[in-house]
Amino acid sequence: MARRAPYASLCRAGWRAGHALRQQASEFTAVEDVERVTGPRTPQVPYGHPDVLVRRAVRLGILDADDEQPYIDVRLGRRAMDPIAARMGISTDALRMRLGRIDTRLAEALASGMLTGAASPQAAEALAARAERRASLRAASRRRLSTTAATSTAVA
Repeated sequence: MARRAPYASLCRAGWRAGHALRQQASEFTAVEDVERVTGPRTPQVPYGHPDVLVRRAVRLGILDADDEQPYIDVRLGRRAMDPIAARMGISTDALRMRLGRIDTRLAEALASGMLTGAASPQAAEALAARAERRASLRAASRRRLSTTAATSTAVA
């Protein structure tokens, strides 16, 4: 069973990943000495931010690219669903259901360690197949809606 708030789990997993990297490096630089640090200041992957984990979920096929920004806006940014659903051209209920399914997939990925660890080639293939199936189902739904709209326009 999926947890109720996967976005909170994303935040926590991001924090844990960043903390683990910091502990692993065991190099601490005092704030006063930060100007004397040589080399790049870019943090190592994973950076520890929930947005980065969501983007990794997109790369792995857990989340569709079209759903990345709406998910970040609603779940992490706590923005209203209505304008986002309107911008996407779907109903608010459809967006709510879509985000609920995404929450479940993200919670499963977090629980299995797939978002914060390395994904095996077999897991990546399975995720890609699921993403392809979701894309085909959405395309069929859009075709059905456009056919219905064309039929109702021709009748009127």
